[in-house]
Amino acid sequence: MPIVHQGWYSSWARQTTKTRQQLGLQYTLWTAAAAASAHYQGMGEALYYEARRLIRDPEEGPSSPATTEIEYVQAWLLLAIHELMFIDFRRGWISAGRAFRLIQLDWARYTDDLNSNCASAQWIETEQKRRTFWMAYCLDRFMSLRSGSPPTFSEQVRTNK
Repeated sequence: MPIVHQGWYSSWARQTTKTRQQLGLQYTLWTAAAAASAHYQGMGEALYYEARRLIRDPEEGPSSPATTEIEYVQAWLLLAIHELMFIDFRRGWISAGRAFRLIQLDWARYTDDLNSNCASAQWIETEQKRRTFWMAYCLDRFMSLRSGSPPTFSEQVRTNK
C-alpha cells in the first residue's frame, strides 16, 4: 500500500532524533521488509514486537495530543496488514480498529476537502493523509466482508471530484 511517501520518509529516516511515532512507523516498515525477505525473516519477529511496543506506548501516557500524527496511523494500518497476513486475523482486526478510531478522532484531517487548494509544500502531507484514509476505508470494507461485522466508516465520505 503506497501510503508512505518515499522522499518524505527518507528526509527523516536517517536523522538521529525521531519522534516515537516516526520510530514506530520505521520499525513497522522494517517488519514488513523482513517478512518479504528470506534473508531477514529471522529478524521479523523481534522487529514486530518492537514496532508494537513503540506504537502502543503513546496510548499509555497520561494524556494524548490534540491531533494524531500521520505516522502513528500509518504504523497501525501497516501493522494490521502484517498481522492479517502473518499473525492472526483477530489481532489484525484489533490493530486496524485502533487506526480506524484514530482517524475518526481526527476525521477532518483525513477526508478529502472540496475546497482544498494546497500549496506545493503541503501537497505531499495532504496526499499521504488521503491515501492513508482510503487505505483504511478499503481495509475496513475487506474486514467487514470477512468477519460479517458492520463497517466502521460511513459510505458518505466527502471526496474531491
